[in-house]
Amino acid sequence: MMPTSSLLPVADAEPITSWASCNPSLSTQPSCVRSSNNTDTSRKTGSHKNKNTKANLEIIQGEINAYLTEQTNFIDKLANKYTVDARLIKKKLVHSSNYKSTRAPSIQNVIIHHKTMEVNKGHAPGDRLKLREIQKLVDEDQSLRYLSKEQKGELIKTLEDHRALHS
Repeated sequence: MMPTSSLLPVADAEPITSWASCNPSLSTQPSCVRSSNNTDTSRKTGSHKNKNTKANLEIIQGEINAYLTEQTNFIDKLANKYTVDARLIKKKLVHSSNYKSTRAPSIQNVIIHHKTMEVNKGHAPGDRLKLREIQKLVDEDQSLRYLSKEQKGELIKTLEDHRALHS
């Protein structure tokens, strides 16, 4: 087998040398000695910094707790002054909600809600009609197909009232 051109030595290239060939008098290569950054003073400084951080966190937590008790006392004072439930005032104090606002009801949802309230009135939860059955009833009911704007507005209003009552 003939060696390929990439494996043939190049005449102009320098000879490959190793550490042993360059340092024949030394038996082993010396290891790199690194200076330790973790000295006594740095350890003391680090522990001092940790103690300061813990102390600061305890102070902050104490101030937060004092603020929360002050806020609770203020809420209770307002609740007693205006004879309302303290939970109502807490709800008013929270500016944002975890829930997104609901979209306006679609006309199809309004019609199905209207038919559901009409058909299932007075029935126990196990005796009520299923959604598919109600949808079939809506499809069969001719009076719900062509509603005027006023009728649609009234149905939307009743659904919004129902949602507000049960939310």
